[in-house]
Amino acid sequence: MSTSTSNLQPWLTIYNVAQYLSNNGFDIHIITDVKNPENIKNINIHIVKSLLSNNSKEIINIVDSIDPEYIVVSVTPFSLLFNTWYDKLNGIKKIAFFSYSLYTKKEILKSLKFINLKNRFEFGRELIIPTHFSLSILSKKFDFAVCQSNRTYNRVKRHLKDFIIYKIDPGIVLEDWEYENKTFSDQTLFLYTGSPKKIRGFYTLLKAFSLISQENVRLKILARGTEPEALHCIEKYIRQKKLGHKVSLVGGWIDRATLNKELLHADLLTLPFVLVPAELPVTLMESIASGTPVLVTDIDGLPDAVGRAGLVAPHADIAGLSKVMLHFHQNVAEKKRLHDACHHQRSNMKSWNDIGKLWEQALKRHV
Repeated sequence: MSTSTSNLQPWLTIYNVAQYLSNNGFDIHIITDVKNPENIKNINIHIVKSLLSNNSKEIINIVDSIDPEYIVVSVTPFSLLFNTWYDKLNGIKKIAFFSYSLYTKKEILKSLKFINLKNRFEFGRELIIPTHFSLSILSKKFDFAVCQSNRTYNRVKRHLKDFIIYKIDPGIVLEDWEYENKTFSDQTLFLYTGSPKKIRGFYTLLKAFSLISQENVRLKILARGTEPEALHCIEKYIRQKKLGHKVSLVGGWIDRATLNKELLHADLLTLPFVLVPAELPVTLMESIASGTPVLVTDIDGLPDAVGRAGLVAPHADIAGLSKVMLHFHQNVAEKKRLHDACHHQRSNMKSWNDIGKLWEQALKRHV
């Protein structure tokens, strides 16, 4: 895949929705602290030093110069509490975009031992912010919100029954993802694709896979964007787990067509996230569109996103994950059922034009 930000969430959603709205008469501006964002035709991009409150003056000056009718802000519980520049957006319809999941204390506490120090700080600090408090701020500062998962939607509505929030899924370009009918046997190829990070459940997966004693299973890792030095460390870890003959590892970047071929070849894509850094990784949609079911963990919107075309393992549970993988490996009928479910789910996926239209409708309801 390309290294550009436009292929990664939440930028994939931001860019595609912005492009649709631009093509339909909206003047679109993006304010970002990303240093080298991808340019999009007819989209004005403004790069700022930071989106935090200590840079409020620069942000507000840009907003004032644009004089927009709407502003969509990517929010987190922490930013809702501390980004005071939200209060200075006077006379503008303010929309909160939940590109970041709402987690419970229990989910965060269970996750801490599985993630690195940076992520422990990032997510652990939310333990001091009661959900009802951050959502109360949301309802006072924003006119409505958009999210991409049922779980986030339900958690917002539980606290804010009268607040307007729309659940709008990501889209997909189905033409990019060839679908093939599969035949199954007692051999199983598991596939992991993405950055090999603890928060994405990468090491949880390796530990779970090491508990499967059968020899007719394989795990292929597409460690997206990983440099040779980091790959060497992963290879060393795989050898320590005595998995060298059952696990293959590929680093660097691959294009979309190559990823599609890898998905077609695999029996099951494994995405056992400990926590989801950004809403709904679209790789699971791409895998299902290719006819390959997806194993996820019971966190954020992942279970709803895979639906009947996936398997759900317990959250942050190595033994539980291994058990689900082993069940899939030993059950050829289950492999076929999930593959057939992929075909049905593919037929119901929405294009980015469909998604852009839903965003446009939401905006126009609040003129």
